[in-house]
Amino acid sequence: MKKSDKELKNYEMRISNTVSGIDESVRDRFKALAHISNMLAEISKQYELEAKKIEFEAEQSNKPLYTLRSMIVQGKEIDGAEHMLQEFNQRFEESKNDDFDSIQVKEFKKVDQLADSAGVPGFWLNAMKHSTIASSLILKKDEPLLKELYDIELIPQEGSPDFILKFHFNANDFMTNTVLTKRYIMEDDDKVKQVDSTKIKWREGMSLTEKPKSKKKGKKNKYDEDGVESFFKFFDSKEPCVGNPDQDDLDSDDEMKLDRLEEDFDIAVEIKSELIPNALEYYLNIVEDEPVESEEGEDQDQEQDENEDDNASEDD
Repeated sequence: MKKSDKELKNYEMRISNTVSGIDESVRDRFKALAHISNMLAEISKQYELEAKKIEFEAEQSNKPLYTLRSMIVQGKEIDGAEHMLQEFNQRFEESKNDDFDSIQVKEFKKVDQLADSAGVPGFWLNAMKHSTIASSLILKKDEPLLKELYDIELIPQEGSPDFILKFHFNANDFMTNTVLTKRYIMEDDDKVKQVDSTKIKWREGMSLTEKPKSKKKGKKNKYDEDGVESFFKFFDSKEPCVGNPDQDDLDSDDEMKLDRLEEDFDIAVEIKSELIPNALEYYLNIVEDEPVESEEGEDQDQEQDENEDDNASEDD
């Protein structure tokens, strides 16, 4: 299990105190073992720092490709389009073999509707509907606004585990914002500490996260405090808990805050690590579930939900 700098220091002190109390006749060999343990921890820490550096550099290299993808989704003209098509055709021909011909694929229906519009409308909505966590949050009422989502941008922070997600929308009838931002502030051990979000500026009467009360004569529409379920509740800021969940007994309020932080972070990780790099695979609904091991240790294929197959063919 990964440990923070504070936890590593605590372990080192506990080992040192324990070893210092061991009988003098064998103490030296345990000092040597403790030194080796410390060196292993230092190597692990250095590896984590290098891994974060490589991950940041990889994301920087991905940016131009993500920009091209966004332009295609929006229906904008791009340089080098003919070269991309040639590369695809070449790879397609090179990949043909017996295994290629035996792969079972679903027919991707209703693509003829795309011919009447530029780009790929509803690209991110349909990608999210085929994901594991995000799809469970999307309600029917959310879909018209999510169809206006044309890009999700990941902004890593150099030298820090913090990261930002930016959701880019076309101008729409629901909100005046065109960009919704979420910033994740992390602990040293990569646990989420705080989540800050853009406040959605809903147009009058168009909020998806609050239920309108009955309108009284001469007064503007007011909203219930508790609100209603919606994917866009994801953009509520999450308060950090006051206590330390690793050391303290949290009160009910802190436990609720911690649960909300962790649930929110799970969604963010899926978007950051799965949806953004594999958006086309999710849109086409060809992401395979990982096999699970049975009690006997044999891999079993997870059964796929056939309702998702129907959604893949019916989504705009």
